[in-house]
Amino acid sequence: MITINYRSVEINYNQIDFGNLTEIMANLMIRNFSTKDRIFYAATDWSKSTDKSERIESKPGCIIASPTFPCKPIPKSITDQDYVFHWVRDAAISIMELGYFKDKYTSYIEDYVDFSRLIQTNAIEAKKTNYSCFRVDGTLRDGTRKYSFLDYSEENIWNQQNDGCPLRIISLIELKSIMTQSYQDKSLEIIKQDIDTILGCYKGTTEKNIWEEVGGESFFVKSVQLEALKKVLNNNIYISEKKKIQDAIDYLTKSISKHWNDEKKHYISIINPIYDNDNQKDKVKDSIDLNSDIIMASIYGSIDVMDSQMMSSACKVLEEISKYKINEYDQRRGIGPLIGRYPNDVYDGNNADNEEDKGIPWVPCTSVLAEYFYRVAYKIKKQRSFEINDDNRGFYNLAEINDNKDFTNAIDKLIKKGDKMLQAIIYHSDHLELSEQIDPILGYEQNVKNLTWSYASFLSAVRARKRVK
Repeated sequence: MITINYRSVEINYNQIDFGNLTEIMANLMIRNFSTKDRIFYAATDWSKSTDKSERIESKPGCIIASPTFPCKPIPKSITDQDYVFHWVRDAAISIMELGYFKDKYTSYIEDYVDFSRLIQTNAIEAKKTNYSCFRVDGTLRDGTRKYSFLDYSEENIWNQQNDGCPLRIISLIELKSIMTQSYQDKSLEIIKQDIDTILGCYKGTTEKNIWEEVGGESFFVKSVQLEALKKVLNNNIYISEKKKIQDAIDYLTKSISKHWNDEKKHYISIINPIYDNDNQKDKVKDSIDLNSDIIMASIYGSIDVMDSQMMSSACKVLEEISKYKINEYDQRRGIGPLIGRYPNDVYDGNNADNEEDKGIPWVPCTSVLAEYFYRVAYKIKKQRSFEINDDNRGFYNLAEINDNKDFTNAIDKLIKKGDKMLQAIIYHSDHLELSEQIDPILGYEQNVKNLTWSYASFLSAVRARKRVK
C-alpha cells in the first residue's frame, strides 16, 4: 500500500509584510470568541463530551484561552492541560486588539461587555471579586473536572489574581468609543466595581502571579493596577472616589520602586513570595526574580519603556531567558531570538510525562519583547533624541547602538531587532497558527494550540511597529 505523506510549505519570513498579517491573525484569534451563532461546548467529563447532559454551553462574549483540552493519549498526549476557560486577564488583553479594527468587531466587543458583567456578578456573589478563571457559561471554575481516560481528576478550585480587574478596566476604557451608549453605560458600571476591587486589595499580595504559580507582591500586578487607576482619573470616572484613587496611585508608584535590584540591574518580579509548598517552591523558585512579566508590566502597565531601569531589565530578559538550542539554529537563519517566561521554567503543558524541561520559549513572551523594541523606537522618533547611560547601555548594545548621535539609525536598528523576533514566530508557526510554546530544541509548536493570547500579543506588536514605521 502506498503511504502518502504531507508537508506544510515554509513561509519566506524575510519577505513577510507584518501589516498584511493583521487581518489573518485577527480572524484566527476570534475563532476562540463565543458569539450568539458560534457556541462552544465544554464538558464536566471530557470522556463523555458527546453526552449532552455532560456539556456546558458557552455564553456570547466568552473568550476561551485555547480550544485545546486533554485527549486520550494514543500514543501520547500532546498536553494534559485544559484551556477551555475564560481568563479575565487573557480576555481583556485580547479584546483590546479588536478595537483597533474600528467598527468591524463591535458585536464581539459588546458581547464581551455582557459576559464581563455576568462573571463579575458571579464573582461578587461568591465573595471572590479577583477571581481569575471562569467556565464558558460564566460560572466560576470551582469544581472538579474529570478526565477518566487519563485516570485522574483535576480539582479546579482556581485562584484570585489581582491583574484581571485592572486589565478589564483598561480594555473597557480603550474600547469605549466603539460601543453604543447603552454599552458604554454597562461598561461604566463594570469599571466602577473593578475600581472598588482594586481599592480593596492594592496594598496586599496577589494570590497568584501572571503565570499562576506563586503569590506575593507582583511587579506586573502593581503596574497594571497603576495604569488602570491613572486611566480612570484621566477619563474622569468615579469622581466621588477621586481621593482614594489618587492615594492608591501614590502608594503603587512608591511600591513599584521597591522592585528594583541595583546589584542585579533588573526589576524583581515578585517580592515576599508565597509558595503553596516546598515542592512547588523548588520548581518555580526562579520565576520570582528575572521574568518576562517584567516587560509585560511596561507593555500592559504603567512603566515607561524609556525608563532606564526597565531598559536594563529588558536587556537581562533577552540575555538570560533566550538560552535555547533553537535560538542558536535561528541565529544562523538571521532570525530570533525566541523568549521564555523565566530561566529554568519546567512547565511544558504536559505534567503527566514526568519530564522536566529547563526552559521553553513562549510566543506571547517573544511578541511582548519585540513590541518593547518597537515602542522604544517610537519614543525616540517622537523625541528625536535619546540618552545612553550606565543602566540602559546594555539594552542599546543589543541592537548594536553604541552612541546617540544618529537617532534615525537607532530607530532602524531597534525595528530590525523586533522584526527578527516576529520573523522567528512566523517561521516556527503552524502555517500562521500560533500555539503557546515552541520546542526549545526542535522548534516545533507545542502545548496548547491556537492560544488567544499568542495572537493578541502578535497583533499588539505589529500595531506598535506600524506606529513607528
